[in-house]
Amino acid sequence: MPTMSLTAVWDETRAYLVREAGLLIPVALGTIGIATMILSLAAPAQTPGTPMRPGPWMYWLIPWFLLLASGTLTLSALAIMPGISVREGLTRAGACLAQAVGATALLGLGALLLLFFIGQTAALVVRMFGMGAAEAAALGIALTVPVIVICAMRFLFLFPALVEHGRVIGALRASWRATESCKWRLLLLWLGLGMVSLLLLATVEFGIGSALLIVARALGDPALGILCVRLVVALVSSLIQLITISYFARLYVRASRPSSGI
Repeated sequence: MPTMSLTAVWDETRAYLVREAGLLIPVALGTIGIATMILSLAAPAQTPGTPMRPGPWMYWLIPWFLLLASGTLTLSALAIMPGISVREGLTRAGACLAQAVGATALLGLGALLLLFFIGQTAALVVRMFGMGAAEAAALGIALTVPVIVICAMRFLFLFPALVEHGRVIGALRASWRATESCKWRLLLLWLGLGMVSLLLLATVEFGIGSALLIVARALGDPALGILCVRLVVALVSSLIQLITISYFARLYVRASRPSSGI
């Protein structure tokens, strides 16, 4: 397979986003943006350093995931199928939504089995070498994180592949094949984009968010400030994911069909 230029695909994606922004941004806000707001409003307030407690609020994860998956599938369809309308993209996403749920569940089950296997391996090593609790935890993390990250990267193109193939197993195979020739570059790209996205969101939340909270307190309505911060974070998160989803969808086309002209 010919070497894929990440920069060339980015230039194509940027031109595509500028050209179709009027169609893409409403789709991102109407799906991913609403999903982000649902999660931020439903999740209970968390004290720093304490784990999130399960509860009835977790039922809101269902509409959150369905909206997020619908938005990802629609944006992927629009990116890999030039010329289709938003309505056609939404229709395509609706037809693939059940498969997306099944594929996610299958990958989740696989991750749990993998974690169980790694945990058993770590426990065996601990018993063999008489390690303490701290060493055992460090070993478990050292074994788990790289494996999970690499496996997640190999299924990076799952949703674009689902849009194209419409079947779970076919999409898993297509994503695995498409990432084979450039897996290490994709891994670095994925990690780099993830860190940049987190940094940008943190800057927005603590920079613009702090200013909004100060203004809201001055107006005597702190709750309004919190709501405005959540809205801004949802907006920025939607735009980041719009860019990322479109970029990876077009990378999938180039990786799976090197002769494609998009």
